[in-house]
Amino acid sequence: MKVPYLRRALAMAVLALGTIAGPTPAAHAAEPEAKRDFDESGLAARIDDLGLSSIVVPEESLRSMELLRVELAGDATRDHRDVRLHPIYQSLLVQMALAHLTSGDIDSAQQLASQLESAGHPTPRSELVQAMIALRKGLNPQAYAGAKRVLAQLAPPCEDGQEADSVAKGCDALSAWAALDMLEREQLGLGANANAVVLSQRMVRLAEATHSTLRRAVSLAILARSEGVGDQREQAQIHIGQALELSLSHPVVNGYIKFFESRVLRLQGDTSERIRILDDCLATAESAHAAYLAAMARVNLSDAYLISEKPQKALELARLAIPVLQHYKDQQAEHVAHLNSGHALIALGRFEEARHEIALTASTGENNLDTTRRIRELRELDEAWTGVSQPLEALKLFHQERMLQQEANDRARDASLQTLSRTYDSARKQRDLELLQRQHELKEQQLDNARLGQKLGMSVAALAALSLLAIVLLMRRLRLSNRQLRRNQALLKAQSERDPLTDLANRRHFLAVMEQQEQQLFHGALLMIDIDHFKQINDVHGHGAGDVVIKEVAHRIQVAVREQDLVVRWGGEEFLVFVRKLPDEHLRLLAERVLQGVRGSAIQTESGALQVSVSIGFVQFPLMPDNLSVPWERAVNWADMLLYSAKAQGRNAAIGVAAVHPAPDTSLQQIEQDFEAACTQGQISLVHLPGPDMPS
Repeated sequence: MKVPYLRRALAMAVLALGTIAGPTPAAHAAEPEAKRDFDESGLAARIDDLGLSSIVVPEESLRSMELLRVELAGDATRDHRDVRLHPIYQSLLVQMALAHLTSGDIDSAQQLASQLESAGHPTPRSELVQAMIALRKGLNPQAYAGAKRVLAQLAPPCEDGQEADSVAKGCDALSAWAALDMLEREQLGLGANANAVVLSQRMVRLAEATHSTLRRAVSLAILARSEGVGDQREQAQIHIGQALELSLSHPVVNGYIKFFESRVLRLQGDTSERIRILDDCLATAESAHAAYLAAMARVNLSDAYLISEKPQKALELARLAIPVLQHYKDQQAEHVAHLNSGHALIALGRFEEARHEIALTASTGENNLDTTRRIRELRELDEAWTGVSQPLEALKLFHQERMLQQEANDRARDASLQTLSRTYDSARKQRDLELLQRQHELKEQQLDNARLGQKLGMSVAALAALSLLAIVLLMRRLRLSNRQLRRNQALLKAQSERDPLTDLANRRHFLAVMEQQEQQLFHGALLMIDIDHFKQINDVHGHGAGDVVIKEVAHRIQVAVREQDLVVRWGGEEFLVFVRKLPDEHLRLLAERVLQGVRGSAIQTESGALQVSVSIGFVQFPLMPDNLSVPWERAVNWADMLLYSAKAQGRNAAIGVAAVHPAPDTSLQQIEQDFEAACTQGQISLVHLPGPDMPS
């Protein structure tokens, strides 16, 4: 499992990074006592230096910050000023709070957040610290809501698209930057990659407006990460290169930016280069005595070694990181470390230890994971248990993943429909406005005609005829517009029921077909099809190759089945075929045709030719010999269970039901609850169709 939490530590530390041009903290400590004006530009640079050092050694930086706070308070007292209200002093408190969070001291950060409140009322800076605290605790929804409140309080003067002018007018760019950082993370968690890129671009503009080279470097790295997740790989590489070049004079920050480079390399499937980059990051962290960041590097390296099939090395790195993460109270990173340990122990055949490690993840931030990350974790654990022939563990994870995937698909579908609805509503409103404008112009014309008619009576008939013609033309235009609107609405419905990648019917269309069935119980056949080892294709060859494989497999399934059969992209790498009625022997032939068709020839991708196979579960209702039937939802579950049996028995095969012989007083629902036991006891007779061998 990869660890996105390094960004939190980095965001905490670079929140107030400006142009690091002033003397180092050590140089400041050596300065003689002297009265400092809060408007002195060097003071802001000094606070920025301390913020930078808190990335590496938070405890030492906190001591220097505390001395500076006492110094500022003394200067303000002599000048009869209230230091608590000055932006420079408040920025220092924010830096101290974030340093406390980096060191794991949440209580001290909470106290500083309270000090930032003005007369009991939250300020943008106090709201920001509260949001960071929530993020550190793993309360992601609360943190993201706080970030949105911060941006709402800062606008105006912080205007999107006008960053340079906004900063000149007094925009608190540092707080706005940190709030955008959290919201960009939220969008990635929701799978809204395009929104994440837009937020990252705004962060880059804010950094450029503050003339902070380091903040600009970090912003470009975050943008590259968002672009990489959104499959904009070339652009991501360009921005990573720019970020590394900008941070060359600051080796520690340069090392942190390499973490983002490693994330882009992971998405591209370049594991060896990723390990090299992370080794450099670990060396930088250890040379700076940055224990927390070294632990984060080890967790990322453990993921890379898991992909490289070196579980012992992955286990050693994850276990070295866990006590450090516990010391810094980073539950989410600890969650990933335990998960990586569990994967390594599964691969090593140490199953009881693996179960113990995986159980620990439930108490270390599992409930606060974004849905997409939790789905990915379940899928990877499912693959791991299946790979070592532990079907009971894998089956439980398989169904958990399926439920979460359906929830995520439903949310994505609703968001897509809302976006399309807003688009068409806007177009309809624009047409209505144009129509009203034309009607207004027509009325004006009619008034002009009436006035002319008073003077030129002979022209009244001609003008009336022209007016009538204009009305006829306008009504014709209106009818055409309404016809186009109806066509657009029909197109919207059709688009909402098609999968954009494969152009197959999607789950929504299948549900509509099932709702139109006259019979309450399901009649017909189902084939649930899953691409074998698809995660490995994505990890090794990249998501672009994965998309090519999904499209080609979809095409081969369509060629193999009959024209009247309904082929559905069920989700991810899964497909569902609905056959209304077919003799049992023909259904088996259909399953064999799909196995042969997919396996027949290699699929050409940019990474080379890939030999792909599928696993199939197929079933026809009513079940023979007693004509047993179930609602369609449970029929799909039967196909699911048969698919899992095919996967558990080695993949590249189709498994179907030949007959069902329930024991006395045993219902189909009881058989479904313990499907494997029913097969073992002979209550279900299965058909096993092996797939073709790989072509020589």
